[in-house]
Amino acid sequence: MTAPHCEGISAALRKGISGWLILLGALGAGSPAWAQDSAATVIGRDSSRIARADSALPDTARAPAADSARPAPPPPPVDKALGKACTASGGGAPDLLIVTFRRDVTPEERSAVAEEVGGTLRGPSEHAAPGSWYIEIPGSAGDPSVADKLILLDPVVEVGTTRCP
Repeated sequence: MTAPHCEGISAALRKGISGWLILLGALGAGSPAWAQDSAATVIGRDSSRIARADSALPDTARAPAADSARPAPPPPPVDKALGKACTASGGGAPDLLIVTFRRDVTPEERSAVAEEVGGTLRGPSEHAAPGSWYIEIPGSAGDPSVADKLILLDPVVEVGTTRCP
């Protein structure tokens, strides 16, 4: 095959361009999908030997899959009050709700809210929003009516259930 006539280009340069065009044509004609794949590699000077870059490696030398290379996520942080309640419940749903109070609520008002629903204030959350406290209410695990009563009280901004990690 000869290169098309190009004025001003030396014969050696035309021959070099022709060689590249032939090589590119061989790559594209033999396997169109591989011609666009950045992992396809020509091995040696023979364009008929095309292989994926990682196919020559033994299975043990290949990089691990992305999922297996990722470290396990750290365990969720556990508040002291939640940890104690989970130990007491044997890992089941604890009788503990997390209640977020308004910022201006006094300790007496927090205790009064807990008493109003038959519970005991167990302590502030170390990881939830500021103003969040744990209230232990016997028999409240899985009972949404207790949370419904709490959210209606004036000092309460938010009520959430808890679960053991």
